[in-house]
Amino acid sequence: MRVRLHLAATAGLLALALPLAGCGLGSDPSSTDSTLVWGLGTAPRSLDPAHAFDGESMLVSNELLEPLVSLDPTGKPVPRLAESWEQPDPRTYVYHLRSGVRFWNGADLTAEDVVYSIERHRDPAVASELAGYLAEVASVEATGPLEVTIRLRSVVPEFAHTVALVSHTVEKAFAVEHGDNLGDSTTLTMGTGPYRVTRFSSQGVSLERNDDYWGTAPAMAELDFEVVPDAETLRLALDSGEIDGTFGVPPDSSRSWDALDGVTVEYVSAPVTTMLTLDVSAEPWDDVHLRRAVAYAIDREALVRTVFNGHARKAASIVDPELWSDLLPDDQVAALYDGLADHSYDPDRARSELAASAHPDGVAFTLQYPAQSPAISKALQVIKANLADVGITLTLKEVTPDKWLGDIYAHQDLGAQMLLLGADYPDPGALPRLLLGKANMSPNGFNLANFSTPETERLLGEERSPDPATRTAALSRIMQIAGEELPYIPLYYGDEALALDDDLEYGVAYSHWVPFFQEWASHVRPVS
Repeated sequence: MRVRLHLAATAGLLALALPLAGCGLGSDPSSTDSTLVWGLGTAPRSLDPAHAFDGESMLVSNELLEPLVSLDPTGKPVPRLAESWEQPDPRTYVYHLRSGVRFWNGADLTAEDVVYSIERHRDPAVASELAGYLAEVASVEATGPLEVTIRLRSVVPEFAHTVALVSHTVEKAFAVEHGDNLGDSTTLTMGTGPYRVTRFSSQGVSLERNDDYWGTAPAMAELDFEVVPDAETLRLALDSGEIDGTFGVPPDSSRSWDALDGVTVEYVSAPVTTMLTLDVSAEPWDDVHLRRAVAYAIDREALVRTVFNGHARKAASIVDPELWSDLLPDDQVAALYDGLADHSYDPDRARSELAASAHPDGVAFTLQYPAQSPAISKALQVIKANLADVGITLTLKEVTPDKWLGDIYAHQDLGAQMLLLGADYPDPGALPRLLLGKANMSPNGFNLANFSTPETERLLGEERSPDPATRTAALSRIMQIAGEELPYIPLYYGDEALALDDDLEYGVAYSHWVPFFQEWASHVRPVS
């Protein structure tokens, strides 16, 4: 399976933002005819979820296309298009759809629409970025006019959560008619969500309220997404009232955002791991001593302190310890992490490992990163200086977010990469299932280190056991292997933030799970 590539607040597609026209709340913030103007760092790559598996695209698509279930602020699956579901056996899920749900064109939602939308991701010709989530799916069938049954080949403990990502439903007839053009700026899409799309381009997206929506209607009649790739320009736009809110607060600039008058910024801890990925299948990263030299050379504590103003946590593993809450008590989680290999900043040990490697005189390598990403850029400058101090030369190459993401999905010439990955459900197995194993060593796979061992493959199977003790033991050993072999060098877990004009309020608890795994805009409303 795969998890979301986390792009929010880190990237932008355009050199210039759409001119801001001051079209926010205006003089009557209590009016339900108001327009909510939301700032994005980058435009959606597509309105087709098969080709838009990134944070910014999902912010938009969640308002348009609805999945069978969403995740609540705690990460728990809750009803969406499915009003209920059952699991008659560990490998079968039966979803009962709501009646009376209609697409924007007036057509009734049917089970066939849902089946078609899921099956598209399994079609190799579509080359869906979500295909990995469905690797263990045996069949998806309409077992009634409003009933969908999904059968798995093997037990997949996380499937109840991940169905929230793979079932965003488009009308089958519309999708078939428009074929490869589905989701582009001309064809758009056809969904059942609380908003319908009226404009989509590289400069932004405009939505209007769906007055025929089956659920609670949004407070705002229109929702405009404006692309503002520069973080400082985004901050000034919020300060001037030209936009009303954003999830794109860069943690490295938190002090200036916190100082905004008439704006509230709320920070939440997020299970998003930022790491260096090293392709162990090719030189020079096939040398474990070199990988360890890099790990010891990086001062993560200084990076968190100086770059992120405390809005990040030093990472000891690819797995955020907060993801263990449902499996282990806090004291046992702490003991687990205390037992992992410690690669804290130690330049002398870095030099010793380099001397023991096949490259005792050092190496030079290039790493590309997405443009308009000040936090990543600043972090990489710290890393570059750290590595230079021990004899390793890092050259940084800034590229467009499209190229950065496209090269990652292509799974070619991987070398060293800077990767940010957020968990898609509150479980410690989320990232290991993605980052390790042969199943993910292919295009659209996220084992960017091409790391696999017989023991790791066996453990990845064991960690899917329904028995918590078996899962805990397998995951603990997987983390130990990853910590010893270092195919990935974990750097930090970053906070996420919501910045909102004080004339507005967010009607539910805000958490990491809110903007990317549920319909979020309906919760933004004028302060009463």
